[in-house]
Amino acid sequence: MTYLSFARAELPLIDGMDQTGYIARFGGATGVLDRPELKVLLLKEGFEKPAVLVFCDLLGFSPERTKLYERRAAQLCGTVPERVAITCTHSHAAPSSMSLIRLGECRDSWFSRFEQVFDRALTEAHRATPEDVRVFFGKTLVEGVARNRVQENALVDTDETLLLFKTRTRSIALVNYACHPVTLSAENRLYSADYPGAVRRILERSGLVDEAIFATAPCGDLNPVEQDEPGECRRLEEYALRIAQGAKELLASDSLMELSGFSMEKKAVRFPLAADHGRADISGEKIRAKRLYDSSDDKNRRKYAEANYLYALSHEKLLSLGLTETHFDAVLTKIRFGNFTIIGVPFELFSGIGVELKERLAPACVMELCGGNFGYFPSEQLYDAANYERGDAYMYYNRGGPLEKTAERTLMSALLED
Repeated sequence: MTYLSFARAELPLIDGMDQTGYIARFGGATGVLDRPELKVLLLKEGFEKPAVLVFCDLLGFSPERTKLYERRAAQLCGTVPERVAITCTHSHAAPSSMSLIRLGECRDSWFSRFEQVFDRALTEAHRATPEDVRVFFGKTLVEGVARNRVQENALVDTDETLLLFKTRTRSIALVNYACHPVTLSAENRLYSADYPGAVRRILERSGLVDEAIFATAPCGDLNPVEQDEPGECRRLEEYALRIAQGAKELLASDSLMELSGFSMEKKAVRFPLAADHGRADISGEKIRAKRLYDSSDDKNRRKYAEANYLYALSHEKLLSLGLTETHFDAVLTKIRFGNFTIIGVPFELFSGIGVELKERLAPACVMELCGGNFGYFPSEQLYDAANYERGDAYMYYNRGGPLEKTAERTLMSALLED
């Protein structure tokens, strides 16, 4: 028998604090469009220790900070870190929660407030009386939301997956869909959960469910069809309506499949980094960055040059200490409800990899930024075309380089073996 308890909380917002995710954004937040949230599912199977699933409307957390929060959640809920999964929707309009070079400053005061909210929500879920839960699964297609930004006419994942949790007193929908939450542009300086928050609001107001949760599917190469044009709030609602309509049709149908049993496991996997990346020459990178800064009057290019220079300084210091990052030790997560599998990965995974995982493990879905955010994970097929995702991106994350081209094979091997 599977038991469930639930909690939700609004994330703390500080006037004037940086949002994150865009190099072209200047200045702190000036207000609130909608409030980002945190939601908790606490699941227990028989006499096993509970499993804790936490969903946050944030760009992401570093893997290192995520480990701290996993231990924190485990202590609060009487379980172990191996049974805690923390994931983020990747909203670029949320408070800055990762130290990305020149993409928004993190504040200790915000983390202190976040941890208070985190503790209260986890404690509430732990203290709530667990209820027997029935779990159902459904899948549909929603088109016209995302495009492949890396290569025109490349794969776009249009799957929408829905899990429905039904207890005696409430119903909770978990929606999984693939599109970068960047309907709000760099010019937006209002806090928001972007389209995932709007999807949840529409479903909760529909009367079909009491609560809704959104988990972003692999979308490292997928952006909204329309972007950086007038009418961004209209686009946000339009795309959210399409995704929510797909979920509403599933909820109103008789096609949902009931699942039984629950389990969760994690696996640590080593992913080598490419040694011959564009910033391997640290001394040369410092010179190029300074020249770019001195030769440009464009504020975006100057900010980009600053990021290059700061990255080079950081890695010059690490090299002098003999500390060279050559790999990621990433933790992969498998959550099972009967024969249905949720895969959690701590990367901005390319959508083609997500589609293959869903096909190979069917029925399944994949949620990215689960266990932290190491940065982009290009598919082998689009690796050479992914200029930003295997180039500048790792610099902002202050990592030792991009993943090797063959990293997809390592990921597949680790997830497909029993």
